[in-house]
Amino acid sequence: MDRHESIKQVAVLVKQTIGSRANGRTAFVAPSDLAFGLSRMYMTHVEIEKSTHKTNVFRTKDEALQWLEAETGEHSLQPLCLMD
Repeated sequence: MDRHESIKQVAVLVKQTIGSRANGRTAFVAPSDLAFGLSRMYMTHVEIEKSTHKTNVFRTKDEALQWLEAETGEHSLQPLCLMD
């Protein structure tokens, strides 16, 4: 699978789960360099499209959870974990 297809898959995943995200916030967990880079490319696309939901990418699940909890005050949220 090429990078363009991978980015499209990330976009589809976000669209499928956006309704379950608190205030549209999405945290990606991307431990590998490739997953991290693709997530950052997706974030750039979100910014260009002027999306109203906040997106961020992290190397670890703990970092993602801290950001989600700080942003929302909720402790039951789960980040989207990307495969390496």
